[in-house]
Amino acid sequence: MSNTTFIEHQGTIVEINDGFLKVQVEVIPACGSCQARENCIMAEDGYRYIEIVHDGRPHQVGNVVTVVSRQSQSYKAVVWAYLLPFVCLVSALVIAHEIWKNELLAGLAAGVVLIGYYFVLYLFRDRLKREFTFTLKQEL
Repeated sequence: MSNTTFIEHQGTIVEINDGFLKVQVEVIPACGSCQARENCIMAEDGYRYIEIVHDGRPHQVGNVVTVVSRQSQSYKAVVWAYLLPFVCLVSALVIAHEIWKNELLAGLAAGVVLIGYYFVLYLFRDRLKREFTFTLKQEL
């Protein structure tokens, strides 16, 4: 697998059930040398849990595995999580302000549109789970 088309993370299997593996991956921000790191919300350390369809190979809780995803998925995730909500928010703000000429109503309308956007994402969460998949790297 080429590093230019795949993203790999080390993780630990924490749960195995119903044909899925739950893998704990440590989040390490890339801003370790930044002096403003303590005050930055983007410098979030911690763990994330990823559900992976069981591939049939023997796995045990506690095994260290390599989780792999396509790099194109990360671009798609950025679009869905950041770009589209931003466009919806700004568009709703501008349109509502042009209609009502009131900043408070425009702000409320933009907030309602944003809530609606995330509600629709919630409704389609199962479809998004199928779209954003992770696999385990074949160890030699």
